Parts: sequence; structure tokens; C-alpha cells
Amino acid sequence: MKKKMYQLLMLLLCVGMLLGVSITAEAKSDKTNGKYMKKVITYYKKGQYKKAIRYNKKMDKKVTESCVKKMPKKMKNAYKKVVKKWNAGKMEENARVLAFYLTDIDNDKKADMLVRVGTCEADARMVLYQYKKGKAKKIGTIGGSHAYPYAYPNHKGIVLMWAHMGGEGLSLVTLKNGKITSKSMGDRLVDYQKGEKFLSLGCGLDDNMKNISTSPYIVPDYSVFK
Repeated sequence: MKKKMYQLLMLLLCVGMLLGVSITAEAKSDKTNGKYMKKVITYYKKGQYKKAIRYNKKMDKKVTESCVKKMPKKMKNAYKKVVKKWNAGKMEENARVLAFYLTDIDNDKKADMLVRVGTCEADARMVLYQYKKGKAKKIGTIGGSHAYPYAYPNHKGIVLMWAHMGGEGLSLVTLKNGKITSKSMGDRLVDYQKGEKFLSLGCGLDDNMKNISTSPYIVPDYSVFK
């Protein structure tokens, strides 16, 4: 019986390859990804990096949370308006949009938006917006130099990971009394001579950017707001 099942699986795989069809695992739920991310944070903070890496591999590499898929039209329009203002230099003259991310930072089942802005990677920062009373309200700003946000589904907060010059670290970014706060969950130097590698963190968020053939060559992709 097992032999027949194996032969059938191999046959389906070959047919998929011939037809150019990729066979991928079904996306995990927000609850499951959040459970594994909690394990990653816990073990990373303790310096148990092998265990953190083990649970990291169980998460989806990229996620789109349920709240993002269910954004109402008015919310989409409000967030889109903010991104366009940043991209047109109406917020700050020299800053431009480097990326923007949609996630649920306070676990209220509503999508929040982080706009990554700056003149370059070195001075990048992230501005958090929430949809309140029909408008996108600015909540606060956190540093974003060589750092990127990752979802923490079904939990309060998001994970911010930085990596630069042979080092890396994780921070848990949360809202407390309406203010954005960041707390380190640990950092380390990655020793290549010992075979260590940077943590390729799961639960990555779409940066919502696209390439074009003319300067500035990369611009916001507003298709998420359709």
C-alpha cells in the first residue's frame, strides 16, 4: 500500500513538472505562524539560536494576515493617500518611500500600516499609521536602518530584525498607551568561520514595491489597495 502511494505521489510530481505546475505546501494559519514566531523569539532571547532556527523553518516565509485580506475600501483609500503623499515629497521634501507594510500590530484584527521612508538605507525609519474615524492616523516612528518588519500573527506586536556588518538582532515592537515602543529580544555576531549563518526570518511581509525601467527604478505598488 505504501509503495503504491509513493508511486502515485511521484507520478503526480512528474506530471506537475511537465506541465510547469509547482506543488507547494498550503499556507499556515495566522495562529500557527504566530505560535512558531513566539518560539523563535523565546529561544533567540535565550541565545539558543539552533532552536530558534529550528522553529523558524516551520513558519511560512511570507505571510498575508487575514486582516489585510479583509481591509474595507475606506481603509484602503486612506492608507493609499498617505503613501502617495510620502512618495510625492509632501510629508518631507527629501524623504521617499522605500517600502510599506500592512500588518496587525495590536491584535485588534484590523490592518495597520508601516511606511518605510528615508533618503537611503542608512537613515531609513518606519512610520506607523492606524485607521481611525475614517482617516489614517500617524501613531509614531521607529528606526529602520538595515531593519525590516515581520508579522507576529495572533499576538500583540511585530518583530523588527536588523542585519548589518556581520551582526543581527531582533526587537519586539508594540503599542503601549497609544505609543510605539521597541524592546530588544537579543542580538549576536554571526561567525562564518564556525559555520554560522544569518537568521532568515519567516513571516516576512510584502514590501509592496515594484521595479520600473526609469529613475527612481523602484516605486510603490498600489495593487494591494484595489
